[in-house]
Amino acid sequence: MENSSLEQNIETVIFSLLEIKKKIKETPKESPCHDCEKLKEK
Repeated sequence: MENSSLEQNIETVIFSLLEIKKKIKETPKESPCHDCEKLKEK
């Protein structure tokens, strides 16, 4: 039983990371790196 619960936790973590990745890709303009590029141009 403990093993299956651990697997579920890992799956949940991986799913969460994938969702975060999607959000980062969807909003590139709000990421700090975008501002860094602007600063480099100046």
